[in-house]
Formats: sequence, C-alpha cells, structure tokens
Amino acid sequence: MIAEPSGDLRIMADTWDLELPASAVLEEHHSSEHGPHGERDAVYVLSLDASSAAGHWDPTDYTSSVSDVEPIIVRDIVESAAAPWTDAELEDLRCRSPEAPGAVTPEGNDHLAICLDPGDGTYVIFERIF
Repeated sequence: MIAEPSGDLRIMADTWDLELPASAVLEEHHSSEHGPHGERDAVYVLSLDASSAAGHWDPTDYTSSVSDVEPIIVRDIVESAAAPWTDAELEDLRCRSPEAPGAVTPEGNDHLAICLDPGDGTYVIFERIF
C-alpha cells in the first residue's frame, strides 16, 4: 500500500517516483531555502513499521556507507539543509547501494541517497534538486 504523504514529503516521493509504505511517518525534515527555480537540498527522516520494511525498504539492502555512495553530495546536503549530523554520525548510516535492484539513481544534477540508521531503525533520505 502506498502512503499518501503530504507537503514536502509528497513532493519528494512524487519527484523520484518513490513508493512509501502506508506506515511511513516523517520524524524530521530539514531543508535549505528554495532557489528561484525550485532548487533545494533536503533531509527527511522516516520511521516505518517493521512489517513495511520490504521491497525498496528492505534493511538487508542497506549495506553501503555514506562514503561508498555519495559522500561529498551527502555532506553538502546536510550542511545546506542545516541538518544536525556530524561526519562520524553520517558514517554510521547504512545506505542503499546504487546497484541494488530498484535503486533510485541520480538524474542529471539531482541526487537522492537513502540510508538506514541502524541505531534507531529510521530511514534518512538526502535529496538535492538542482
């Protein structure tokens, strides 16, 4: 079942054609100022019911570190969106490999990286629209 996210979460999900489980709850949202053409950086923190953690949200597909995925872009997004993570905390995240089946891939200068925080089980989504 697909959630009916609202606001910025809905825009992000629609932009990337990303299906969110019905149990998805937005726990945190950090965003930069929007530019004149809609460019922005954003960080979303989602929690899901364990029963929803399948398909794209299967935690076993989250095995890469931020350094393996897009370290410079993720750190730039965190800084621009004024999100509260340190480099050490970012390295603790496990990210979905771009090679994983069904992975969302960057489009032009737009980027999306989805990671799992193994400490609390939340998913952290880093988005850049340029």
